[in-house]
Amino acid sequence: MTKNETPTLKVVLTYNPGDEVVRWLKSKVSSNVEIFLIEEIIFGDLKDAKVLIGGKIPKEILNLAKNLKYVIVPWSGINIVNVDEILKYHPQIRIINSHGNALTVAEYALALLMAITKKIVESDRYLRRGDWRFRKVPSFPVVGKTITILGFGAIARKFVELIQGFRCKINVIKRDPTTFPNKYRNIVNFIGGRENLTDILPKTDYLMIMMPLTKATEGYIGRKEIELLKPTSIIVNIARGKIIDEKALYDALVQKKIAAAALDVWYIYPGKKSGKSEKNCAPSSFPFWELDNVVMSPHRAYNCLERTELHWQDVVNSLNDIAQGKTPKNIVNLTIGY
Repeated sequence: MTKNETPTLKVVLTYNPGDEVVRWLKSKVSSNVEIFLIEEIIFGDLKDAKVLIGGKIPKEILNLAKNLKYVIVPWSGINIVNVDEILKYHPQIRIINSHGNALTVAEYALALLMAITKKIVESDRYLRRGDWRFRKVPSFPVVGKTITILGFGAIARKFVELIQGFRCKINVIKRDPTTFPNKYRNIVNFIGGRENLTDILPKTDYLMIMMPLTKATEGYIGRKEIELLKPTSIIVNIARGKIIDEKALYDALVQKKIAAAALDVWYIYPGKKSGKSEKNCAPSSFPFWELDNVVMSPHRAYNCLERTELHWQDVVNSLNDIAQGKTPKNIVNLTIGY
Protein backbone atom coordinates (compact mmCIF):
# COMPACT_ATOMS: atom_id res chain seq x y z
CA MET A 1 0.00 0.00 0.00
CA THR A 2 1.44 3.39 -0.99
CA LYS A 3 1.60 6.34 1.38
CA ASN A 4 -1.51 8.00 -0.05
CA GLU A 5 -3.52 4.83 -0.56
CA THR A 6 -6.55 4.44 1.69
CA PRO A 7 -6.81 1.03 3.39
CA THR A 8 -9.71 -1.20 2.42
CA LEU A 9 -12.56 -1.53 4.89
CA LYS A 10 -13.99 -5.04 4.78
CA VAL A 11 -17.67 -5.17 5.74
CA VAL A 12 -19.77 -8.32 6.12
CA LEU A 13 -23.58 -8.48 6.12
CA THR A 14 -24.51 -11.29 8.50
CA TYR A 15 -27.92 -11.63 6.84
CA ASN A 16 -29.26 -10.95 3.35
CA PRO A 17 -31.44 -7.79 3.24
CA GLY A 18 -32.23 -8.41 -0.43
CA ASP A 19 -30.46 -7.86 -3.74
CA GLU A 20 -31.82 -4.33 -4.18
CA VAL A 21 -30.49 -3.20 -0.80
CA VAL A 22 -27.09 -4.82 -1.34
CA ARG A 23 -26.70 -3.21 -4.77
CA TRP A 24 -27.73 0.17 -3.37
CA LEU A 25 -25.29 -0.06 -0.46
CA LYS A 26 -22.39 -0.96 -2.74
CA SER A 27 -23.22 1.97 -5.02
CA LYS A 28 -23.20 4.49 -2.17
CA VAL A 29 -20.21 3.61 -0.02
CA SER A 30 -16.69 4.96 -0.48
CA SER A 31 -14.48 3.25 -3.04
CA ASN A 32 -12.34 1.68 -0.32
CA VAL A 33 -15.33 -0.08 1.28
CA GLU A 34 -15.92 -3.71 0.28
CA ILE A 35 -19.25 -5.28 1.25
CA PHE A 36 -19.82 -9.02 1.31
CA LEU A 37 -22.73 -11.25 2.25
CA ILE A 38 -21.71 -13.83 4.83
CA GLU A 39 -22.45 -16.65 2.37
CA GLU A 40 -20.09 -15.09 -0.19
CA ILE A 41 -16.95 -15.51 1.85
CA ILE A 42 -15.10 -18.39 3.40
CA PHE A 43 -15.44 -18.19 7.17
CA GLY A 44 -11.66 -18.06 7.57
CA ASP A 45 -11.63 -14.77 5.64
CA LEU A 46 -13.58 -13.11 8.44
CA LYS A 47 -10.33 -12.32 10.24
CA ASP A 48 -9.99 -9.23 8.02
CA ALA A 49 -13.52 -7.95 8.61
CA LYS A 50 -13.63 -4.68 10.55
CA VAL A 51 -17.40 -4.20 10.41
CA LEU A 52 -20.34 -6.58 10.71
CA ILE A 53 -23.87 -5.50 9.80
CA GLY A 54 -26.73 -7.37 11.46
CA GLY A 55 -28.63 -8.06 14.66
CA LYS A 56 -27.88 -11.24 16.57
CA ILE A 57 -24.38 -12.27 15.50
CA PRO A 58 -23.58 -16.04 15.65
CA LYS A 59 -20.72 -17.08 17.96
CA GLU A 60 -18.70 -18.67 15.15
CA ILE A 61 -18.67 -15.37 13.25
CA LEU A 62 -17.64 -13.40 16.35
CA ASN A 63 -14.85 -15.89 17.03
CA LEU A 64 -13.45 -15.73 13.50
CA ALA A 65 -13.72 -11.94 13.06
CA LYS A 66 -10.52 -11.35 15.05
CA ASN A 67 -10.10 -7.72 13.98
CA LEU A 68 -13.70 -6.63 14.39
CA LYS A 69 -14.12 -2.98 15.43
CA TYR A 70 -17.78 -2.19 14.80
CA VAL A 71 -21.19 -3.87 14.63
CA ILE A 72 -23.79 -1.84 12.76
CA VAL A 73 -27.41 -2.61 13.57
CA PRO A 74 -29.53 -1.38 10.61
CA TRP A 75 -32.47 -0.35 12.81
CA SER A 76 -32.91 1.59 16.05
CA GLY A 77 -33.69 -0.99 18.76
CA ILE A 78 -30.85 -3.23 19.92
CA ASN A 79 -32.82 -5.42 22.31
CA ILE A 80 -32.48 -8.49 20.05
CA VAL A 81 -28.72 -7.93 19.61
CA ASN A 82 -26.58 -10.35 21.66
CA VAL A 83 -24.55 -7.50 23.15
CA ASP A 84 -23.10 -9.50 26.08
CA GLU A 85 -21.89 -12.22 23.73
CA ILE A 86 -20.37 -9.70 21.33
CA LEU A 87 -18.55 -7.98 24.22
CA LYS A 88 -17.24 -11.34 25.41
CA TYR A 89 -15.39 -11.82 22.12
CA HIS A 90 -14.67 -8.14 21.47
CA PRO A 91 -14.60 -6.07 24.71
CA GLN A 92 -13.70 -2.83 22.86
CA ILE A 93 -16.42 -3.14 20.22
CA ARG A 94 -18.54 -0.19 19.24
CA ILE A 95 -22.16 -0.88 18.35
CA ILE A 96 -23.90 1.56 16.03
CA ASN A 97 -27.63 1.70 15.35
CA SER A 98 -29.65 3.35 12.59
CA HIS A 99 -32.50 5.84 12.71
CA GLY A 100 -33.26 5.59 9.00
CA ASN A 101 -36.74 4.13 9.50
CA ALA A 102 -37.85 6.93 11.86
CA LEU A 103 -40.16 8.66 9.39
CA THR A 104 -41.74 5.41 8.21
CA VAL A 105 -42.44 4.27 11.78
CA ALA A 106 -43.74 7.72 12.76
CA GLU A 107 -46.17 7.62 9.84
CA TYR A 108 -47.32 4.19 10.96
CA ALA A 109 -47.79 5.41 14.53
CA LEU A 110 -50.03 8.17 13.24
CA ALA A 111 -51.92 5.66 11.09
CA LEU A 112 -52.49 3.38 14.09
CA LEU A 113 -53.70 6.33 16.16
CA MET A 114 -56.20 7.29 13.47
CA ALA A 115 -57.27 3.68 12.87
CA ILE A 116 -58.03 3.05 16.54
CA THR A 117 -59.65 6.41 17.29
CA LYS A 118 -61.81 6.37 14.16
CA LYS A 119 -62.58 2.64 14.51
CA ILE A 120 -61.57 1.99 10.90
CA VAL A 121 -60.85 -1.72 11.36
CA GLU A 122 -64.15 -2.43 13.09
CA SER A 123 -66.05 -0.49 10.42
CA ASP A 124 -64.37 -2.58 7.75
CA ARG A 125 -65.22 -5.86 9.50
CA TYR A 126 -68.89 -4.98 9.81
CA LEU A 127 -69.37 -3.73 6.27
CA ARG A 128 -67.65 -6.80 4.78
CA ARG A 129 -70.59 -8.73 6.23
CA GLY A 130 -73.05 -6.26 4.70
CA ASP A 131 -73.82 -4.90 8.18
CA TRP A 132 -74.25 -1.11 8.29
CA ARG A 133 -75.09 -0.81 11.97
CA PHE A 134 -71.57 0.20 12.96
CA ARG A 135 -72.13 3.61 11.33
CA LYS A 136 -74.02 4.54 14.54
CA VAL A 137 -70.95 3.93 16.72
CA PRO A 138 -69.09 7.23 17.37
CA SER A 139 -65.35 7.61 16.90
CA PHE A 140 -62.92 9.44 19.18
CA PRO A 141 -61.76 12.99 18.39
CA VAL A 142 -58.05 13.66 17.92
CA VAL A 143 -57.80 17.40 17.21
CA GLY A 144 -57.07 19.33 20.39
CA LYS A 145 -56.60 16.24 22.57
CA THR A 146 -53.69 15.51 24.91
CA ILE A 147 -51.02 13.12 23.67
CA THR A 148 -48.31 11.82 25.98
CA ILE A 149 -45.21 10.39 24.29
CA LEU A 150 -42.87 8.07 26.17
CA GLY A 151 -39.39 8.60 24.80
CA PHE A 152 -38.15 11.28 22.45
CA GLY A 153 -35.78 9.69 20.00
CA ALA A 154 -35.79 9.95 16.22
CA ILE A 155 -39.24 8.36 15.79
CA ALA A 156 -40.95 10.55 18.37
CA ARG A 157 -39.40 13.67 16.83
CA LYS A 158 -40.80 12.79 13.42
CA PHE A 159 -44.15 12.00 14.99
CA VAL A 160 -44.53 15.39 16.69
CA GLU A 161 -43.76 17.04 13.36
CA LEU A 162 -46.46 14.98 11.63
CA ILE A 163 -49.11 15.55 14.32
CA GLN A 164 -48.79 19.35 14.32
CA GLY A 165 -51.85 19.91 12.17
CA PHE A 166 -54.04 18.28 14.83
CA ARG A 167 -53.27 21.04 17.36
CA CYS A 168 -52.83 18.49 20.15
CA LYS A 169 -51.35 19.24 23.54
CA ILE A 170 -48.17 17.15 23.62
CA ASN A 171 -46.46 15.90 26.78
CA VAL A 172 -43.11 14.12 26.65
CA ILE A 173 -41.68 11.76 29.27
CA LYS A 174 -38.03 10.79 28.79
CA ARG A 175 -35.15 9.36 30.80
CA ASP A 176 -33.33 12.68 31.13
CA PRO A 177 -35.54 15.72 30.48
CA THR A 178 -32.50 18.02 30.60
CA THR A 179 -31.34 16.61 27.25
CA PHE A 180 -34.56 17.55 25.45
CA PRO A 181 -33.62 19.23 22.12
CA ASN A 182 -34.34 22.96 21.99
CA LYS A 183 -35.71 22.64 18.45
CA TYR A 184 -38.90 21.03 19.78
CA ARG A 185 -39.49 22.98 22.99
CA ASN A 186 -41.98 25.36 21.39
CA ILE A 187 -44.22 22.56 20.09
CA VAL A 188 -44.59 20.50 23.26
CA ASN A 189 -46.60 21.34 26.33
CA PHE A 190 -44.64 19.48 29.00
CA ILE A 191 -41.26 17.74 29.32
CA GLY A 192 -40.63 15.49 32.30
CA GLY A 193 -39.22 12.26 33.64
CA ARG A 194 -40.64 9.03 35.02
CA GLU A 195 -41.43 10.73 38.31
CA ASN A 196 -44.01 12.89 36.48
CA LEU A 197 -46.12 9.97 35.23
CA THR A 198 -48.46 10.19 38.23
CA ASP A 199 -49.44 13.73 37.27
CA ILE A 200 -49.40 13.34 33.48
CA LEU A 201 -51.17 10.02 32.86
CA PRO A 202 -54.56 11.07 34.30
CA LYS A 203 -54.58 13.99 31.84
CA THR A 204 -53.63 11.82 28.85
CA ASP A 205 -56.04 10.97 26.05
CA TYR A 206 -53.59 9.08 23.86
CA LEU A 207 -50.44 7.41 25.18
CA MET A 208 -47.81 6.81 22.50
CA ILE A 209 -45.03 4.33 23.41
CA MET A 210 -41.87 5.32 21.52
CA MET A 211 -39.01 4.50 23.88
CA PRO A 212 -36.35 1.79 23.50
CA LEU A 213 -36.62 -1.47 25.41
CA THR A 214 -33.92 -1.63 28.06
CA LYS A 215 -33.62 -3.12 31.53
CA ALA A 216 -34.93 0.20 32.85
CA THR A 217 -37.95 0.38 30.51
CA GLU A 218 -39.16 -3.23 30.61
CA GLY A 219 -42.54 -3.11 32.37
CA TYR A 220 -42.38 0.71 32.40
CA ILE A 221 -46.15 0.78 32.00
CA GLY A 222 -47.69 -1.64 34.48
CA ARG A 223 -51.00 -2.05 36.21
CA LYS A 224 -50.46 1.01 38.42
CA GLU A 225 -49.69 3.27 35.45
CA ILE A 226 -52.58 1.94 33.34
CA GLU A 227 -55.02 2.55 36.19
CA LEU A 228 -53.96 6.22 36.20
CA LEU A 229 -55.29 6.60 32.65
CA LYS A 230 -58.86 7.64 31.90
CA PRO A 231 -61.47 5.08 30.76
CA THR A 232 -61.44 6.94 27.42
CA SER A 233 -57.66 6.77 27.04
CA ILE A 234 -56.04 4.84 24.20
CA ILE A 235 -52.55 3.30 24.06
CA VAL A 236 -50.51 3.05 20.84
CA ASN A 237 -47.32 0.98 21.02
CA ILE A 238 -44.82 1.00 18.14
CA ALA A 239 -41.73 0.52 20.34
CA ARG A 240 -41.45 -2.91 22.00
CA GLY A 241 -44.15 -5.08 23.54
CA LYS A 242 -42.45 -5.67 26.89
CA ILE A 243 -42.43 -1.97 27.74
CA ILE A 244 -46.07 -2.57 28.73
CA ASP A 245 -46.90 -5.35 31.19
CA GLU A 246 -48.67 -7.95 29.07
CA LYS A 247 -51.31 -9.12 31.55
CA ALA A 248 -51.99 -5.62 32.88
CA LEU A 249 -52.69 -4.37 29.35
CA TYR A 250 -54.93 -7.31 28.48
CA ASP A 251 -56.91 -7.02 31.72
CA ALA A 252 -57.37 -3.27 31.26
CA LEU A 253 -58.77 -3.81 27.75
CA VAL A 254 -61.10 -6.60 28.85
CA GLN A 255 -62.34 -4.64 31.85
CA LYS A 256 -62.60 -1.42 29.81
CA LYS A 257 -60.33 0.45 32.21
CA ILE A 258 -58.96 2.04 29.04
CA ALA A 259 -60.87 2.47 25.81
CA ALA A 260 -58.57 0.71 23.34
CA ALA A 261 -55.06 -0.06 22.14
CA ALA A 262 -53.28 -0.22 18.79
CA LEU A 263 -50.24 -2.50 18.88
CA ASP A 264 -47.53 -3.12 16.31
CA VAL A 265 -45.18 -4.83 18.78
CA TRP A 266 -45.74 -8.00 20.78
CA TYR A 267 -44.64 -10.53 23.37
CA ILE A 268 -44.19 -13.68 21.28
CA TYR A 269 -42.60 -13.77 17.82
CA PRO A 270 -42.09 -16.55 15.29
CA GLY A 271 -38.61 -18.02 15.19
CA LYS A 272 -36.24 -20.24 17.14
CA LYS A 273 -37.13 -18.79 20.54
CA SER A 274 -40.84 -19.53 20.25
CA GLY A 275 -40.45 -22.54 17.97
CA LYS A 276 -43.35 -21.23 15.88
CA SER A 277 -43.62 -20.37 12.21
CA GLU A 278 -44.78 -17.07 10.72
CA LYS A 279 -48.00 -18.81 9.63
CA ASN A 280 -48.88 -20.05 13.10
CA CYS A 281 -47.70 -17.86 15.96
CA ALA A 282 -50.05 -16.17 18.41
CA PRO A 283 -48.38 -12.87 19.42
CA SER A 284 -49.28 -13.11 23.11
CA SER A 285 -50.12 -15.55 25.88
CA PHE A 286 -53.40 -13.65 26.20
CA PRO A 287 -56.10 -13.62 23.46
CA PHE A 288 -55.92 -9.98 22.39
CA TRP A 289 -57.35 -11.10 19.04
CA GLU A 290 -60.69 -11.82 20.69
CA LEU A 291 -61.10 -8.19 21.75
CA ASP A 292 -62.91 -5.63 19.62
CA ASN A 293 -61.04 -2.68 21.18
CA VAL A 294 -57.62 -3.64 19.80
CA VAL A 295 -56.00 -2.99 16.44
CA MET A 296 -53.30 -5.60 15.85
CA SER A 297 -50.34 -5.21 13.50
CA PRO A 298 -47.46 -7.73 13.02
CA HIS A 299 -44.47 -5.46 13.75
CA ARG A 300 -44.36 -4.00 10.26
CA ALA A 301 -44.19 -0.24 10.92
CA TYR A 302 -40.66 -0.13 9.49
CA ASN A 303 -41.67 -1.75 6.18
CA CYS A 304 -42.43 0.76 3.44
CA LEU A 305 -42.06 1.01 -0.32
CA GLU A 306 -39.63 3.53 -1.83
CA ARG A 307 -37.73 3.98 1.43
CA THR A 308 -34.58 1.96 0.73
CA GLU A 309 -32.41 5.04 0.64
CA LEU A 310 -33.96 6.60 3.74
CA HIS A 311 -33.81 3.36 5.72
CA TRP A 312 -30.17 2.54 4.89
CA GLN A 313 -28.62 6.02 4.63
CA ASP A 314 -27.45 5.94 8.26
CA VAL A 315 -25.61 2.68 7.53
CA VAL A 316 -23.91 4.22 4.51
CA ASN A 317 -22.93 7.30 6.52
CA SER A 318 -21.45 5.15 9.28
CA LEU A 319 -19.45 3.01 6.83
CA ASN A 320 -18.08 6.05 5.02
CA ASP A 321 -17.11 7.72 8.30
CA ILE A 322 -15.28 4.58 9.46
CA ALA A 323 -13.57 4.20 6.06
CA GLN A 324 -12.35 7.82 6.30
CA GLY A 325 -11.05 7.43 9.84
CA LYS A 326 -13.86 9.50 11.38
CA THR A 327 -15.92 8.62 14.45
CA PRO A 328 -19.37 7.55 13.22
CA LYS A 329 -22.61 8.91 14.64
CA ASN A 330 -25.24 6.84 16.45
CA ILE A 331 -22.78 4.91 18.63
CA VAL A 332 -24.90 3.12 21.22
CA ASN A 333 -24.30 3.83 24.88
CA LEU A 334 -24.21 0.25 26.10
CA THR A 335 -24.70 1.36 29.71
CA ILE A 336 -28.19 2.72 29.04
CA GLY A 337 -28.97 0.51 26.01
CA TYR A 338 -29.44 3.06 23.20
